[in-house]
Amino acid sequence: MSGFIESFKEGMAEPSGPHGYQVAGVRATCPHCGNQTFEDGGALLNTPGLTFFGLDFANREAYLLICERCGCVQWFLKEPVST
Repeated sequence: MSGFIESFKEGMAEPSGPHGYQVAGVRATCPHCGNQTFEDGGALLNTPGLTFFGLDFANREAYLLICERCGCVQWFLKEPVST
């Protein structure tokens, strides 16, 4: 139980709002406007087979970076690292 509480505290300590990110060691830059600050998010990559069997939770997740300036959304399979 203490592991959960420690993880919760660490999550609460992270600054909120847009940040810079790196993906695979490369700084993320918006391809539309050149901005380098993003909000992050996630989305499930649903497949017909797993959805048919009601197993959507087993699908892979994509990581999203949403440009703070123009709203362009970039999708990644590797998790972006906040810088």
